[in-house]
Amino acid sequence: MLAKRNVAVARRGTRAAERTATEISAAILLVRSGEAGSVKLTGLPSAARLAGPAAVHARASGVGFRVERGAAGGVVLHVGPRLAP
Repeated sequence: MLAKRNVAVARRGTRAAERTATEISAAILLVRSGEAGSVKLTGLPSAARLAGPAAVHARASGVGFRVERGAAGGVVLHVGPRLAP
């Protein structure tokens, strides 16, 4: 029973990370396409763990990316603005 429970917890964590990665990718796309000047993402699970790869993705897409700690200690991701060519 314990092994099944641990697998379920790991899956929930993976799904949360996948949702967070999707949110970050959507924010990058919004800024890159010009639909948004910038996007602020807060309260996302696994945001701290995904910040490095997200920064690489944003920079490769020509979009600025910044990470900061929020007042409550959570991670805040700032996507945008577009970078000059």
